[in-house]
Amino acid sequence: MLSISLAEQAALLITICFSFLILGLTQVINKERSILKIIGLSFFVPFFLCLFVVFNQSIIVPATMLLYIDLSLLGIIFLVVVFWYSKRSYVICVMLIMIFSVTVILTSSYAKALPSLFLLYHVQGIIVGLLTISIILMLKKYTEQNDPRFVGGILLLGTAQIMNLVITQEMIFIGLAVKFLAYLLLTYYVINTMQSSLMKRLTKAESKLLDLDKTINIEVKKKMIPIVQHNEHLQNMVMIDNLTNAYTKKFILDTIEKRIEAPSKEGFTVIMFDVDNFKILNDTQGHLAGDVILKKIATIARASIRNLDILGRYGGDEFIIVLPGINASEAIFVAERFRKKVREADLNISVSVGVASYPEDGKTREELIQIADAGLYHSKKLGRDTVTYYSQMFSTSSSIK
Repeated sequence: MLSISLAEQAALLITICFSFLILGLTQVINKERSILKIIGLSFFVPFFLCLFVVFNQSIIVPATMLLYIDLSLLGIIFLVVVFWYSKRSYVICVMLIMIFSVTVILTSSYAKALPSLFLLYHVQGIIVGLLTISIILMLKKYTEQNDPRFVGGILLLGTAQIMNLVITQEMIFIGLAVKFLAYLLLTYYVINTMQSSLMKRLTKAESKLLDLDKTINIEVKKKMIPIVQHNEHLQNMVMIDNLTNAYTKKFILDTIEKRIEAPSKEGFTVIMFDVDNFKILNDTQGHLAGDVILKKIATIARASIRNLDILGRYGGDEFIIVLPGINASEAIFVAERFRKKVREADLNISVSVGVASYPEDGKTREELIQIADAGLYHSKKLGRDTVTYYSQMFSTSSSIK
């Protein structure tokens, strides 16, 4: 670049740097097939021609080529706008740029003859002015690219071209300043437009991601329903006795333990009962008949207590009922009502019952069950079909028959 003037060096540097930046931004970063991408591809022409000037200074007249470069850029932008808004395809616009580029490059090979073959300066000025105005009018008509920065950049580029045709050598730097400002506006427009486009794509992607998350959550919930139902079934198998539909021994013992350990220390009563002579019934009538009796006994027991009371099968024909907030005397009344219902059910069976109250009869689960079991055993001794409240504390018993 030592054989060309400082102004020509500056013009080449401005064109190369900004053209490369716009070309890179629109082709590498921008993934959308839009007019911005096509216009950005148009800057391949000035970028390549400037490099051609730099590496072929011996056969090129730099001042003439600089005018030729800017005129070529305006011409190809005009053609791209016309073809794009006439609903031509992306591929046709790219082919147009390639054909124009090859034409310009081939013409540049005859750069020595350019001064004589090239259009007169005032004719160039008219062409530049017409191209600039046409591009602006086209953009204004179709409005998609009608941005003040883009329009201003095109206008300043045309103005710089005309100024370079008419101003003296001493004022050449004014034209350079306008040219620099034109490329700066165009680059700023490209960056800002791509940023807005990326933000829109990001917002759209986030929206799609939210929709996808919602869809996934719905599908996961759908898939989880059978699993939850299966888990509930497994829990019921652990908590519920299959035969009588009462709670299991483990559950009823855990319930007593939790009530004893609860901070409120609310009193409750435990009722333990079994079926009188159940072994004889099994041996004479069979286990199926015994199972039927156990189911009916459990049904009668549930009908004799509140919804908040807890019925559990302790083992075999033994059951436990936990009565929260009920003292011993009230529990005896509940137990006696249950005993009578069993007798009146025409099942030819009876039950023996023992009662124990917390905390009067025991401070631990084991103590309560021991007292209730002692009451049940005492009912058996009294001839069965009896409710017994056996108080270990006073070594006395209270029985109702």
